[in-house]
Amino acid sequence: MNQEYTTENIKLKKSIVNLLKSNSIEFFIQNRVKSVNSYEKKVEKKQKDRCFREITDVSGIRIILNKVSDMRRCIGL
Repeated sequence: MNQEYTTENIKLKKSIVNLLKSNSIEFFIQNRVKSVNSYEKKVEKKQKDRCFREITDVSGIRIILNKVSDMRRCIGL
């Protein structure tokens, strides 16, 4: 499971990087995929019968922009 999310996360990050660069937008980008250990800990905290539906943060990408105007431009991309 983790490898599949990692591969898709990297593909998405590359697409975002290319899109922002092609539009001359300055940015900082981070990506992450929840580790199996972290996922297991979250499952232990929740009721096991409903935990899988509630875990929605398996993968994430954070984009930090320098200007509010760049944020507005990104919304339109």
